[in-house]
Amino acid sequence: AAERQVSENLTTGGIAGIVVAICLLLLFAVFILVMWRTGRLRKVEAVVAPIRNTIRRRRDGNTGAIGYKQYTTGGYDQDEIYMYGEYAYEKEPDWHFRMEDVTLDILLKTGRFAMIYKATLNKHGKPKECVAKTLRDGYSDEDKVLMKAKINFFGAKVGEHPCVLGFFGAVVAEQSMGPIMLLEYCENGTLKDWLTDHQRAVSDDVIENLYRFSYDITRGMVYLASKDVCFIRMFLFNLCPLEHK
Repeated sequence: AAERQVSENLTTGGIAGIVVAICLLLLFAVFILVMWRTGRLRKVEAVVAPIRNTIRRRRDGNTGAIGYKQYTTGGYDQDEIYMYGEYAYEKEPDWHFRMEDVTLDILLKTGRFAMIYKATLNKHGKPKECVAKTLRDGYSDEDKVLMKAKINFFGAKVGEHPCVLGFFGAVVAEQSMGPIMLLEYCENGTLKDWLTDHQRAVSDDVIENLYRFSYDITRGMVYLASKDVCFIRMFLFNLCPLEHK
């Protein structure tokens, strides 16, 4: 009687689902058996093991105080900070400018580490709109070294790419404001600002731009990877969209 009651409660769809699940499990078991008998399973394990170990090392090495320290310094470890912070050039690069070449126009934002200005760079007699990143008042010697590290890292390591924020140069000569980093000015603000502005007016152009942004971000990340650069702060407020008309 109990078996008859269970059968009556099972629908045709339920029985079909159970049968499909059993068939899938059997197919998976057969697949694993074939892989093991032919030796291919060991080959897969040989490929996966180094990747798994690498992920484990990275996870273990970027947690706790060490991970927080790398996050607050933009991904640099202590050795990299001092290597790039004290980087010496045999010949002064053409992206070194004087304070007289830079005009700070409007304060855009004040962060924990730096102040961001809309500025004008007088490059070889031609004014160029840019962003000037300066240290906050009362900066420490460590802040100064870190700013120099970021400047030299951009100048010596990152290079130029249309999908990476442009680096125009820096003021590194000793002066009261400390080192100043000069970057490309993005009139649309951050991607977070752009998405907020367009969230209630989604059009075909907006959707097309979203696809383009995704593609450009991918291109930028591929380029950075080719330079052995890992961008660990891919947040909306660290991405600057350029609209395509």
